[in-house]
Amino acid sequence: MLLEWKDLQNKYFKKPLTGVLHVGAHLAEEAPLYSGAGVSNVWWVEGNPTVMPKLQLALRPYPTQRLLQALVFEEDGVELDFHVTNIDGMSSSIYEFGTHTSFSPEIQFVEHLKLPTRSIDSLVQENNIKDINLINLDLQGAELPALKGATKLLAGVDYLLTEVNKAQVYKGCTQIGELDDLLTDFTRVETYWVADQGWGDALYVRNS
Repeated sequence: MLLEWKDLQNKYFKKPLTGVLHVGAHLAEEAPLYSGAGVSNVWWVEGNPTVMPKLQLALRPYPTQRLLQALVFEEDGVELDFHVTNIDGMSSSIYEFGTHTSFSPEIQFVEHLKLPTRSIDSLVQENNIKDINLINLDLQGAELPALKGATKLLAGVDYLLTEVNKAQVYKGCTQIGELDDLLTDFTRVETYWVADQGWGDALYVRNS
């Protein structure tokens, strides 16, 4: 996460965090942040089955943080190619690399899996996920389809923290303007761009 968690808490999290849905877990690097903030209701979703053993190990110190393996998309049951990289699956995506190779040539796809998709709303219903008011998306360009499949959950969420793109970092990836157009009930209050790479992080807060 590029934005400073404590700064976001102090400036924007005016309502207490009742629960976090983190989609695109990788190795749950943010687990200590959520725990330190006193958020016990945390759900992680990861599409890459190859990192699940390491992810389960990383979450072992946080027994109230729960884990689901699912490739998130706007609807259920679509079989997609999921491109897995060589560095613990970092930067794995349903999209092929665009400009990504120009600034991280050491990261390469080494495996291509056929996986069925799930929508966020379906996962929430099936797993009785409740009291979520922060969504954190780290989906390597697939943020727009993920949110299109999360309309029910999104209606009750106060905060959305997401990776964003202003270049074709992945071919066909979600652009930040598309998120702005979709999230009409929210205001983008913070944006951080990685220099000369065309991607970053943004925080959206529900309009009062």
